[in-house]
Amino acid sequence: MNIFLNIIISVISSIVLFFVMIAVLNEDLTPYFIIVILCGVIIGLLITIYRKLIEIHKNK
Repeated sequence: MNIFLNIIISVISSIVLFFVMIAVLNEDLTPYFIIVILCGVIIGLLITIYRKLIEIHKNK
């Protein structure tokens, strides 16, 4: 559940940044929407891996 939560939070924040970028640049950036979602998933997985590594390091 923690992995899913990290992925969802990072995807939502990536989408918000995408819409802010559209508002600022006033251009058609819709082809990049899928790329932004994939970046959010990757960031969520990286956050999960980072938290697991910190947890392993604290247990030593």
